[in-house]
Amino acid sequence: MATAHGDSLHETLHAFEVYATALHPLLDNLESLQKALSLLLRGDSTGGGVLVNLGPLLDRCCMDDVVKWCLEPREGPAAVARVTILEFAASAAADSTASWVQMLIDEAPAVLTRTPNLVPSKFGNVLSGLLKEEQASEWLKLLGEQAFAPSSNTATGPLEKSEAFQAFAQAATAMLPTFSNQSMCSDAWQVAHRAMLDDATVRKICVQQLLPSLACVSHSHQEAASRISQMIQAVLGAAEGGKQCLIASIREALNLAVAFSNLLLEHWKLPSLQGDHSKIGVVLISDGLRLGLKDCGSLRKQARFLLESAVQRALACKEAESQFRQIAGVNLASVASAWRSYWELFDTLEDYSSHLIKASWDALSSRLVQYLAELPKGSCLPPMVFNPSWLEVFLVRALDHDNDSVQKFVLGKLMSLDQRAVCLSESFILTEVLPRFGRGIDSLYPRTDVERSFEHQVKSFFLGFSAQHPEGAATAATRLLEALFEVPAIHYTPVRLVLSALIEAELDKRILTSSRTLELTDRFFSQEMLLRMPNSIRQLLASIFLRVLVHLCIDSKDSSESAILVAKVAKTFASIPDALLVPLRHDLRSVAEMCLALDADAAAACVGMFMNTLVSSDDGMLPMEAAQLSLGAVRLLWALQSGKDFFVSLAWPAIVPALQDLHRRSYMPRRTAVSALYILAYSASLWPEASTQVDLHSEARSEILSYVEGKALISIGQGRPEEVVQEAPWVWLYALVLERFWHPSAQVCQVLLTHTKSLLQEEVGTGAAAVLSHVAAASLLGAMAPKVDVAEQCKIFHLLCQFQAPGKPAGVADSRFVIGVTEEHGHWDRLRLEEFEDLHRMQREGLGRIQEWRDASAVVLVAKWRALAQIASSAGFYDGLAASGGIVEVAAEILLELDSLQTPHVAYWAIVARRLAYPAYFQSKAILGEKQEEMLQNLCRCIRGFISQSIGDSAIVMSRGCMLELCGALCDPELRAAEQRLHSRALTSSVAELLALGEVGTGVSRSLTVPLLSMLFAETSLPDGAEESVASAADLLTALVMHSEYTIKDGAFCHSTLPCTGALDDDGPGGQATLAATVPDAEALCAKFGGTTGLPRIMALAALDGFARTSTSQGHVRIPALIREILIRLLEALRKELQALLDRPGGANKPLTPMPLSPQHRLQLRGWQAVLILGCHAQKDKETAEMLLSELFWHLRTPHLPDVRDYQELLGCLLCRSFQDLAMQHLIPALGCYHCNNQVSASLLVISSFLFRDWVSSPPPFPHLPLLVAVVPYLGHNSAYVRGTASWGFYELIEAAKNNGSFPDGDASQRLLLELHSFLATNRECQKMRRRLRPIFLSYDTSKSALAALTKLSEVLPSDGKEILQPLHIFANGDFKPSQTFLELLKDEVAQEMERIFEGEDPSQYSSSSEHWQEAQLAALRAVRQLQGPVEEEQEATGLVHAAGGASGLQRKFVPPAPPRLPDDAGGASTSKRAPLVVLASLVDKLPNLAGLSRTCEVFHCEALCLPNLKVVSEQAFQSISVTAEKWLPLRGVPKSQLKEHLLELRRSGYILLGVEQTHTSVPLDQSGPTENPGKSERRVDETCGREFCLFMYSFSMLQSSVEHTGSGFGFAQVAIFRAHSDIARQDLHCSWSFGALSQTMQQVPRRRVSMPICCLYSTDAWRFLNKGNYDPSTSM
Repeated sequence: MATAHGDSLHETLHAFEVYATALHPLLDNLESLQKALSLLLRGDSTGGGVLVNLGPLLDRCCMDDVVKWCLEPREGPAAVARVTILEFAASAAADSTASWVQMLIDEAPAVLTRTPNLVPSKFGNVLSGLLKEEQASEWLKLLGEQAFAPSSNTATGPLEKSEAFQAFAQAATAMLPTFSNQSMCSDAWQVAHRAMLDDATVRKICVQQLLPSLACVSHSHQEAASRISQMIQAVLGAAEGGKQCLIASIREALNLAVAFSNLLLEHWKLPSLQGDHSKIGVVLISDGLRLGLKDCGSLRKQARFLLESAVQRALACKEAESQFRQIAGVNLASVASAWRSYWELFDTLEDYSSHLIKASWDALSSRLVQYLAELPKGSCLPPMVFNPSWLEVFLVRALDHDNDSVQKFVLGKLMSLDQRAVCLSESFILTEVLPRFGRGIDSLYPRTDVERSFEHQVKSFFLGFSAQHPEGAATAATRLLEALFEVPAIHYTPVRLVLSALIEAELDKRILTSSRTLELTDRFFSQEMLLRMPNSIRQLLASIFLRVLVHLCIDSKDSSESAILVAKVAKTFASIPDALLVPLRHDLRSVAEMCLALDADAAAACVGMFMNTLVSSDDGMLPMEAAQLSLGAVRLLWALQSGKDFFVSLAWPAIVPALQDLHRRSYMPRRTAVSALYILAYSASLWPEASTQVDLHSEARSEILSYVEGKALISIGQGRPEEVVQEAPWVWLYALVLERFWHPSAQVCQVLLTHTKSLLQEEVGTGAAAVLSHVAAASLLGAMAPKVDVAEQCKIFHLLCQFQAPGKPAGVADSRFVIGVTEEHGHWDRLRLEEFEDLHRMQREGLGRIQEWRDASAVVLVAKWRALAQIASSAGFYDGLAASGGIVEVAAEILLELDSLQTPHVAYWAIVARRLAYPAYFQSKAILGEKQEEMLQNLCRCIRGFISQSIGDSAIVMSRGCMLELCGALCDPELRAAEQRLHSRALTSSVAELLALGEVGTGVSRSLTVPLLSMLFAETSLPDGAEESVASAADLLTALVMHSEYTIKDGAFCHSTLPCTGALDDDGPGGQATLAATVPDAEALCAKFGGTTGLPRIMALAALDGFARTSTSQGHVRIPALIREILIRLLEALRKELQALLDRPGGANKPLTPMPLSPQHRLQLRGWQAVLILGCHAQKDKETAEMLLSELFWHLRTPHLPDVRDYQELLGCLLCRSFQDLAMQHLIPALGCYHCNNQVSASLLVISSFLFRDWVSSPPPFPHLPLLVAVVPYLGHNSAYVRGTASWGFYELIEAAKNNGSFPDGDASQRLLLELHSFLATNRECQKMRRRLRPIFLSYDTSKSALAALTKLSEVLPSDGKEILQPLHIFANGDFKPSQTFLELLKDEVAQEMERIFEGEDPSQYSSSSEHWQEAQLAALRAVRQLQGPVEEEQEATGLVHAAGGASGLQRKFVPPAPPRLPDDAGGASTSKRAPLVVLASLVDKLPNLAGLSRTCEVFHCEALCLPNLKVVSEQAFQSISVTAEKWLPLRGVPKSQLKEHLLELRRSGYILLGVEQTHTSVPLDQSGPTENPGKSERRVDETCGREFCLFMYSFSMLQSSVEHTGSGFGFAQVAIFRAHSDIARQDLHCSWSFGALSQTMQQVPRRRVSMPICCLYSTDAWRFLNKGNYDPSTSM
């Protein structure tokens, strides 16, 4: 049948396929095509002649042929046609056992995977209709197994894993709805669960294809939700491999959760308020919202969708209001508002920039904090109640933002949140905030925050965390301390702040045990914490940490475990760096007493018992471990000692039995001997009485030295080779004992001395024993050499100079190989850097241990150069070596060896060079000058190179004192003398380079300052050759006094080691003795300014100040030449800097002052500071004073920043007092220049006031009246500070002169001065101004030197006190920088006074109601009444005059604008009328003048003010002067182009036109009359308009702008006079304004009333405008 009909079947099927392909373009998609083809197959039509009825044909054909044809791979419409044929044929011949069914099963994976989406579903439906339930179940199980197999083969080829799983998903989608088999469904869920833990492609197929079908066919929605929830939990739990893997897991989980959100929200019960919700949903949403990267925006949206959906359901619940009140104590509206604010705040983070979060933070965060403060504390709230956990989610998202500025802003704001209100969780604080807080340095800790506001916020934040912790403050504080150690690479500033907060924590109990305390201490004093910090801050951090331990540790009275804990305490004390031991003694004692639960005496007794254990014969402890505990025990005993001698009473009795038997008992364990010897030797470093105690017990001393000699002889090869190796690790102990207790007078150890010298003369062998024996010999000889006589020292010196460190022995490939067997010695882990580089540790604890081959050379070099330095410092050694001959050659060899040295050995070389090599080499006449110059250049270059290598990213480690000794070697008088003699600049250049280096590297400047000052002042004291070196010395000192060193920045604090700290040579140029001799009051200065960047500069200024005072005390009138040269250089630098500011581009309005705290500002600040301190010594040197005053007044002509100006004013005060003739030459002409900056005038007046104050105590006659007259115009200055300064000095001088009768009286000018004094004396506002005003010289003690006065005034900021006092001048830190200028303080005080005035209810307290001005107002009123008459006009005039304000210039708005009225409202009788005066200022072009006019017009209640442009009122320059006057005054906009038309309009309205103009030919107002000005006759307008006037005004003021708006007030008053003269046709009036002129003129005016309104054209060119064609009055007639 297949054969008969095969061809026709294939033709028909092919025709069907072609038909489907042709039909597809006519339909929308493949689904429509499939439906059409199915309908076609089920019908009887012929398809338009194309198709025949396939049913009978398929019945007659073999089904295998049909299936094969259908399974042939096709795409698009052809594939749809074939699967439709297959579905039709299979439905007609359904037989699950047929061969073609198996064929379908075999090809199913490929078909379900590699065909269009419609084909797999139809193919699956075919199989579901053919297979039975058992077959389908088995087949699906097989597909599920194949989906996760490494490879899957089908009949058409292998399938990838994703393809195999897609086949399973398609099959399951088709099978599961057909068969309701629970087992089949369960198997499919398991496969889906496994797929969700596979790769991303498989998970995607599972979510998109398999899970929707599984959810639909599950027996219940709860089951489906439970299964999906388990998948989400598994996906989140399987995240491993870093942040990216976590994000991928969250992405998959969110995709799954959003796809089935309706099921999961109900399953997780997120909308529920009963607390029965599932945590997995909250965790998923929180994790999604926390993601901060920009790429995770879609995940945040998905998480937000889930949360908002749950919140909306919770808020929509009928019982939500009552449930929220019952559970959280808040209403529904509050919760909804909190969520709304939360999402608004969240939305601000979606933008990359930070402006949105910054603008919205304050308002939104305050709402949330206020809401959170109302929630119950300590209760677990359901997630739908907005609680702190959601705020934590937002904060984590913000802290992971892409923009760093957003992270910094949020982290800074987070510190300001009230932790007691928001109650952030412990995990969030310790794992999210603390790590970020520990690394956000630059942005979080502002260096300008001298009041430490941010630090207080940080401490309050952590204190709030501990206070609100649910388990108590003690638990929170302890966990916070422990979490501090888990922060990687934490900065020292957050460590300090967290520890400071822990100290202040109020604890309800203590839970930190003694054992845990000791563990934390060990971790702190290791590289994990403290040893990673800079040296200069370690002491502070360690002290705070120890106090925290005392605060947190349990204060137990149970001492039963003290004997056990003492060993742990001793081990902990042994790990403390030697540099911190003495500063931390008190804190260590407190920790020991707390841990041991004993007082000091009982704890010391316990330590004594522990020492007995150490020296016992018990073999339970190895020697090196015993040495470590011995060191800690001695330190512990020393820390506990307060008044008693614990060594004599406890330590010595514990060890003396073992010491007395050291040599006799050869079987004594090494541990016992090591413990006894080290306790004794180290005790001698801490207790001076230890050596005395040994000397008193000669028997014990002999035993000690005999034992050491025997062991030492073995170590240098006087035994078997293996014994040399065995003793090598203990050579350091033998050398320490010899150094402490051996003396040449003793017979013991003489053999050892002889053998060590002999051995060093021999050549070093290649074996291990030979190398170690020479190392031991050098170490032992170095310990003994400083104690022998001079002759023996000379021999040993030559021997050690020639000895070189041996290399590795033969057969040792790596220098890190261990020497010998270490198991029998034990282990004592020490930081290598501390053991072999810290020279002061070696001085106290002994040389480093030789445990590795690299240790041998390190120990030898230190022992050699240490011994050479001690020998060179011995008395008489230099003379002895010189007498022995060859000292020059030895000196040359020592100097040349500098190239081969390294730190720390170079520190000892520096001592040898200064003590021996420099004098011998550079004073020798046998050495040619060229060689000496070459040697000098090489030395300076090498020393500078050593210091330069100690800073920077690749810096070498330089031990304490090493840099100081190198600087001492560089700044040596011998080198300086050689430089001057050889005319070289090697030393000067090196010092200058190091000073520049000190601005970027810590420790350089402080190490260099003292040796440099010592060298230069020693040079200037020499009688000969001083003049030649003054120039170079002045260059160096000028650079030093302008210097600012680099320090460790710690927020607003600075840290650096104190000068002379760690000096090896106490008598050298870097020692304390040199510091005290060079810098007066050095200890006080270092104590006060040690934490600032200005200490080197202050020490240099103190040294120069002392040098100048010494010269003055010796009777010298002129200041020393060195001081004068420094002043010349300083003034040159300051002039150059100021000239650069003046010459920079920017036009006329450019700022003349540098930016605050800029390099230019700091240069001016330091320069004038130095000029003041040094220049004040020229008060007897007129030549120098004249030079200084000339430069000073040149600088005073230009504005400076206020802190710089303070120094200039002080210098001017001191010098002008001493040379008043010079002062008059500069002050009076300068005061005559009125067109200068207000600050310039103020500084001149400060100096004048100082002279006035000085003249108060001078005897009659009255001095320098011209200066007083020059100050008078400033009494009416428009600047309050200038006016107040002038009035302060003027009043003080006149008051004193009147009291002592020295003030002359007679002429009019002197009477005017008395009248001014009377006004200043009686006016209450002037009295208050004088009380508030405190010029800078009042805080300055002129009896002291400038440096002493400034040092007393200065305050180092930030202060450790709770409150920083704010006097008028605080010179802060090394720059003596004022914390707040006087102008700022005065402004604040005036603002407070204004508030008090305006808020007062008593009108008598207003400044305009003072007695003086009331009298003046009454006098003016009387004059007006004589002219006007009716009471109503008197009231009007009263209002006009009262509006003028008071003497203080404070403008009270007494006549506000009338309230708006209806058009038909005639107004009440109380409505205030405005003066009929219109002021046109269209020709005024300066904003300050326009603003002044607005104030004047408002005071006189003018009708209107016309401005060229009304937009000017919005300018800051206008508003700062007008002080809201424009709001109380009608304003009109009249541009200059429209001025003519406006004047004509006013003229037609009946206004009189009055022009106000400034000229230099005016006469006083009280002397003018209504007469014609003959000089202006040519400018008179046509007589037909005889209603115009021009008022010419001339001022005696210092500022033209003062005339323009202050003088306008007198002009307006003159207008009132014009109105009284109706018989005047038109006159030109010239007037000037002065005190008293207004009232005198108004009294002379006859009483007459004129109601003609006036228009006042105000300009500097009003006459020309009115008379040169711009205005034609004839047009108005």
